Amino acid sequence: MNNYYALVMAGGSGTRFWPLSRKRLPKQFLSIDGRSESLIKMTHNRLKKTFDTKNIFFVANPEYSSLISREITDIPAANIILEPVPKNTAPAIGLSAAIISGKDEEAVIAVLPSDHYIKDEALFSNVLKAAYQAAREGDIITIGITPDRPETGFGYIRKGALISNIDGIDIHGVEAFIEKPNRQKAIEYLSTGRYLWNAGIFVFTAKKILEEMGRLMPQTLDAILRVRDIIGKEPGKAKEIFSSIESISIDYGIMEKVSGIRVIPADLKWSDVGSWGAVRDILQKDNYGNVNIGGNILIDCQDCVVRSENRTVAVIGMNSVAVIATDDAILVTPLEKCQDVKKVVDELDRTGKKGLV
Repeated sequence: MNNYYALVMAGGSGTRFWPLSRKRLPKQFLSIDGRSESLIKMTHNRLKKTFDTKNIFFVANPEYSSLISREITDIPAANIILEPVPKNTAPAIGLSAAIISGKDEEAVIAVLPSDHYIKDEALFSNVLKAAYQAAREGDIITIGITPDRPETGFGYIRKGALISNIDGIDIHGVEAFIEKPNRQKAIEYLSTGRYLWNAGIFVFTAKKILEEMGRLMPQTLDAILRVRDIIGKEPGKAKEIFSSIESISIDYGIMEKVSGIRVIPADLKWSDVGSWGAVRDILQKDNYGNVNIGGNILIDCQDCVVRSENRTVAVIGMNSVAVIATDDAILVTPLEKCQDVKKVVDELDRTGKKGLV
């Protein structure tokens, strides 16, 4: 396992988790129930069951450096890779792969989000190990989550034929990456059994991803390699070069254009914790399906999420709503509209209320 690395993407802003999540303290650094560890710390602890700590890296923009160090106290400072400026996931992954490759030319890297919840950690570890073995042969492996509902908030992967089996873990071909569907399409996808949720987890050798980036995004790779060589010596120049890079996701930039990608279907009891509705799915509920964080009063309510800080919130006669109260803001929304919370953040930004963003 010496050549196996984990790269945790820690730069997301988590706008759909407003008002708890803010730019200065995004979702990955928060405890969802107010008592447990933060999501990023849960991710790190999960990875430590498979990796040596020295092989776990984080990538984020500089403003989150101190937050990562606060939450993850047992990794070397050099394992926190700071993008000169945020440029989406493809440049961040490319820069990280170039840096890790400079330390270990045989590196096999798993790229994972920092803010996801995985209940079946034993299966997750076994899936990762199988993915590493397959990736060592030069394939790009992604992990697809077995869907349990017609979800419109996720991208999908259409799996192809069974390619191989490693230690009981099936590996399939990938026929297509699919954008977020409407509800009718999502129902159709679920019924076929051929579609998986795209969790944004990829495993590949550093050599492979840099080769593909050089083929598909040659100007980006050239800039990345220049930045890698000066990032600790000439930060101003590194920022200037990185600023010229196209902002693009790894999915659009590479994964949707590469043939021969493999997928491992896995029922990990996974959640992207992408909205307040997702909180209801993963936290303990009362007899009426309510999640109550903060000792609030719920009367004649069903399937609600109510969270408060330093105050008591009373909710009466509500069904499937989220009520989130912080010191300076309150959100009230039907859970089915939780994906629209980022529109609130956009409106606050537009109207100059940046202190609430």
